[in-house]
Amino acid sequence: MSLSGLTVEGRKSSLMTSCANDTQYCPVTQFLGNLLKLLIFQNERFGAQIQKHVKELVGHELNPALYPILFDQIKVCVDKYFDAAGQVMDSPQNTLLIENVIFIMKNILEMKQDQPCEFLGVTSIEQLMLSIVKYVRYLDSSVHAIQIKTKLCQLVEAMMQRRDELTFRQEMKFRNKLVEYLTDWIMGNSHQVNVQGDICSMSRDLDQASMEAVAALLAGLPLQPEESDRGDLMEAKSQLFLKYLTLFMNLLNDCSDEEQDKALDPNRKRSMSNLSALRNCTVQAMSNLLNANIDSGLMHSIALGYHKDPQTRAAFMEVLTKILQQGTEFETLAETALADRFERLVELVTMIGDKGELPIAMALATVVS
Repeated sequence: MSLSGLTVEGRKSSLMTSCANDTQYCPVTQFLGNLLKLLIFQNERFGAQIQKHVKELVGHELNPALYPILFDQIKVCVDKYFDAAGQVMDSPQNTLLIENVIFIMKNILEMKQDQPCEFLGVTSIEQLMLSIVKYVRYLDSSVHAIQIKTKLCQLVEAMMQRRDELTFRQEMKFRNKLVEYLTDWIMGNSHQVNVQGDICSMSRDLDQASMEAVAALLAGLPLQPEESDRGDLMEAKSQLFLKYLTLFMNLLNDCSDEEQDKALDPNRKRSMSNLSALRNCTVQAMSNLLNANIDSGLMHSIALGYHKDPQTRAAFMEVLTKILQQGTEFETLAETALADRFERLVELVTMIGDKGELPIAMALATVVS
């Protein structure tokens, strides 16, 4: 069975319009809704097979023109897993759907990344992604839950790789919230004591997946404190920067400790290559963090260059080298940077055209009238 043969080119816009206006009776919407129900179909003999084949079918064979309807239908399903107060209502069946949805969305976003897909941006997936992350955050620290969290981090990374093709309503706020949520997982798994075996190893895998996703999220991202923390915006940004910087440095220190332990005990499960990958993505996250927040973060970071630990100094030099290679606007550090910025804005708005008019001011007036 294949959905890739559906021909929608001639009726693309009419299909989207009819399904958006009347989802209850749109055959395509009903069909996709029924497919999503099969993702949690329970049958002793065939249930697992049906779930597997349906998720692979939707994740690999769906016509791209149906992505917007699929995302909307997934959101309808996921929204049912929260009560009126926004609290998660978890159950094995709900968790199964969330896991299968992560698989489907990850496959869609990773498919043919070298070929732009116009349909990915028809509808925003911000709220859907936040709902999925909120649900997964509610799960415990079992092996299965850690596996789901790791897959979700990989989905977030895939989403950022297709960022230019997706539609965001409040991108900076959305990405800041995801950074906050995903770094919580690192804080919960990087420094566990008395945790051995598979959970310890998988926790480190989650650390790496989280850091890779966080590094992607932090690229070009100005930190935005919560509304309740905005009494002194610069101070709130500074404290938020310090929180993330401390977390990343602790993770780098953990990597160094594990490398030393590995040298003493070659039978340890985690390979040196995995430690190197975790270290590299952590340094990249620090570079992206500082590059996008040089005004609030440089004073916290500069002290690392004089740290007594050689490895800490080396890590800072790596970070500094990366941001210099990327190109950072250090002129924003000037004391008059904010005033200069507003002055340029005023000059732009009051710019007089060839006929003595104020084109930008008139355009703004027209838009808001």
